[in-house]
Amino acid sequence: MAEPIDLTLSSDEDDPMPRAPAGGAAVDEEEQRRRIMSFAAGVRGRAAKRARQDSDSDSDGSPPPAQQVQPQQRAAAADGGSGGGGPSSAGGSGNSLLAQLHAERLARARQQGGAEGGLPAGGSGTAGGSGGGDAPPPKAARASPPGRTPRSASPPPSGAAAARPRERVRGGGEGQQQQARKVSLLQYNVWFNEEAALEVRMAEIGRIVEDCGYPTFVTLQEVTPTILALLCRARWWGRYVPSDPPEGSGYFTLLLARRDAVPGAVVPRSFRRSRYPNSVMGRCLLTLTASVAGVRLAVATSHLESPCPPGGMYVKARRQQMQTALEVLEDAPAPNVLFAGDMNWSDERDGAPPLKAGWCDAWASACPGQPGFTYDTRSNAMLTGNWPGARLDRVLCKLQDLRITGMRLVGTEPIPGATYRKAFRNGSARTLPVLPSDHYGLLLEMEVIR
Repeated sequence: MAEPIDLTLSSDEDDPMPRAPAGGAAVDEEEQRRRIMSFAAGVRGRAAKRARQDSDSDSDGSPPPAQQVQPQQRAAAADGGSGGGGPSSAGGSGNSLLAQLHAERLARARQQGGAEGGLPAGGSGTAGGSGGGDAPPPKAARASPPGRTPRSASPPPSGAAAARPRERVRGGGEGQQQQARKVSLLQYNVWFNEEAALEVRMAEIGRIVEDCGYPTFVTLQEVTPTILALLCRARWWGRYVPSDPPEGSGYFTLLLARRDAVPGAVVPRSFRRSRYPNSVMGRCLLTLTASVAGVRLAVATSHLESPCPPGGMYVKARRQQMQTALEVLEDAPAPNVLFAGDMNWSDERDGAPPLKAGWCDAWASACPGQPGFTYDTRSNAMLTGNWPGARLDRVLCKLQDLRITGMRLVGTEPIPGATYRKAFRNGSARTLPVLPSDHYGLLLEMEVIR
């Protein structure tokens, strides 16, 4: 049997977009697949061992209600054994976790003869990339970057996290009719690292949902079955109709619509999930069309192909997925479209998104001149790289009956009292603050103009 190949990064572990090697040498795609498949063999063995250990040492004596666990149970059963158990190392980097998870998907796809498709076929390609060097020194406390609103101090998130004082975004003096004309969307990559204070982070994301006034729509990426189980238990979850998790995925996207905003019109089968045929990571386009505040609106989310060193940057595949998604949404049966997600997009590397006339980048329109980095190792104290960051998360819009009234980053401050221990490949470890995710969230607010 081939020796398992280590795909973790040697440095800049939190850099999602490492640069191509000197000389621009491309990585042979078949060689990359061979390496990943070899690595996957070791991954499956470790996952099975951990599942047995978890089964032997399970101490949770209070399972959630059956109706709440149901989506998680479907996802775990469909995943064929990968389940929600994250990597066993608390020091796993975002890139190494991603390599592990999509290696498992590649193995399943090979066994099944390829993944199902639902969108027009498109090409894919890779370019080489790698990183080097030692882990950087600890970071000093950081001030909130421009465009982010610091939150006031609050008690440590022990058992009383739910009782933390709320700082509502919406004011209390608006009339019911005026509120009914408002539409909002929260975009969040929740980070599938289950070893980094997972329960505390998911509770904090729930607090953000509440503090944002329960946005009309919530788009999530990197949801695992375990994360889904935690979210289902939260008190805010019942306000939303969620999309079903896909079959055969260790992590996935979700789209949630607030029940009182789309009363009786949206059920789980209202959502449509279509696989990108060129994705080796199981990525898809998840869409919903509904009437909100008297306006016909199509909402979509996606997690476009991720740069995954040392194998490939997936620039060509990501561009094709973006083009395909925009073409599908251009033909949506609604004059208003919101396309939100972790696009893994960098204008420097990927070029400008191919937006047609009538479309806009919501952040560029609402916050011109502000960087709006949703992934930034220099400002996110939970990360350890030294990459300058980018607006990996975007909300792209085509609006006829709505206008943007505001947009801001959320989840930009450490959770008071929460830390986690991050281990590095060289055997060292560091205690770091905990934020809700390795990404910042985006809150988009709009109002009906007719």
